[in-house]
Amino acid sequence: MKKAILLYSFMLFVFSSWGQWSSSAMPTEKVQLAAIGYGNSVWFGGGATNTLVSNKIEIYNRSTGEWTQLNLSVARIFAGATAGGGKVFFAGGVNFGNFQHYSRVDIIDTATLTSSTHELSAAKFAVAAVSHNNKVYFAGGVNVDLGVNDAQIDILDLNTNTWSVDMMTYPGGVRAVVSGDDVVFVGDHWMDIFHTNNNTRTSLSLPENRGLTAVVALNNEIIIAGGEDQNDITSDRVDIYNLSTGQWSLANLSEPRSFLNSFTTVCGKAYFAGGGTFHVAAGQWTTASSRVDIYDANAGTWATDELSNAVVNHAVASSDNQLFSAGGYNFTSVLSNVDIFTCQTNGLLDFQQSQFAPLPIIGNPVRDVLKLDGAIVSNSQNAVQILNVAGQIVLERHITENEIDVQFLPSGLYIIKVLNRHGTYLGKFFKE
Repeated sequence: MKKAILLYSFMLFVFSSWGQWSSSAMPTEKVQLAAIGYGNSVWFGGGATNTLVSNKIEIYNRSTGEWTQLNLSVARIFAGATAGGGKVFFAGGVNFGNFQHYSRVDIIDTATLTSSTHELSAAKFAVAAVSHNNKVYFAGGVNVDLGVNDAQIDILDLNTNTWSVDMMTYPGGVRAVVSGDDVVFVGDHWMDIFHTNNNTRTSLSLPENRGLTAVVALNNEIIIAGGEDQNDITSDRVDIYNLSTGQWSLANLSEPRSFLNSFTTVCGKAYFAGGGTFHVAAGQWTTASSRVDIYDANAGTWATDELSNAVVNHAVASSDNQLFSAGGYNFTSVLSNVDIFTCQTNGLLDFQQSQFAPLPIIGNPVRDVLKLDGAIVSNSQNAVQILNVAGQIVLERHITENEIDVQFLPSGLYIIKVLNRHGTYLGKFFKE
């Protein structure tokens, strides 16, 4: 892999009622790229410029604002991206210049920035990639050259480094999300729920058949937003499925639009950013939007915000309390712009940086066991709270040892507060 190239960016800050907007710029302008946030970095892989398909991975360091460039093993667009176990994955993809479809999975070690590769069971693009409980899932996808929609799920076990194959109920492009112990695959008209705690599956039909939807998991709900029907009629419909009750409810976006990789969750809310109308027969977008619809699942309310551009073919990812909307096309040019939204966290992050002493954490990111500095927590009774970035307490207990079982926590950033006879300590850790 080529030596990393460090580049620097300037930040422009704008405030909204939901948080703070800033901006950066990728080293290259790109559309149809893949994006994933992991640890303190956000990774943008592949995509296309005005003239060629890119093999570049652009890595943004959230602490320094620096960009690092690496290379994929093959240039491609519409890859699937996910991360887990200290690795970032870019899977599948296509180069419409030579109509080459790829089964390639690039696997990058985030600590060493070295890479390896694997081949999926089929060459395809629009692969849904998601990680859960030390397993990585690469599901569905499309091969236009062969006229094939794929139903296979390639699964990597990170503990054993072995691969296996499972099948979805129906083939095609899907969205993949995780809610608790459930890995959920959502197609145009169906949803498969894999219950990983007991190795069972629930399959059900969706209330309405439409493609190019945005799908997120939030507060035990699966939220399916926007999209369009087979007549290219774009929808503002939002179908919300409660995994606990098995009941559907209905909501609406502020305006109809379809989505590619332009939706995520951050700070306990779902964000649907940009998008537009895609004309399937013509194979092109005909409208674009700058609108961001924001769903607060706790309150059951919706709000809106705006990106800096009306944009399609961009990619959205989240990391900790930040959302990143990168690249895309605004019907004038291919963009390198990255809109960065830092959401409100009820003062939690400011609280972390206040007068309290820092709490060292041994080994970060954390997998199953959180290890604290024994000099701080040993030989004393310690009151412990762990909070997510929304400020919600997810664990509260007393400990007398310096290890805490956190394997039940979803992946993400957490704040830990320890109170003992020595004082009050605050630390931050990322759970893989």
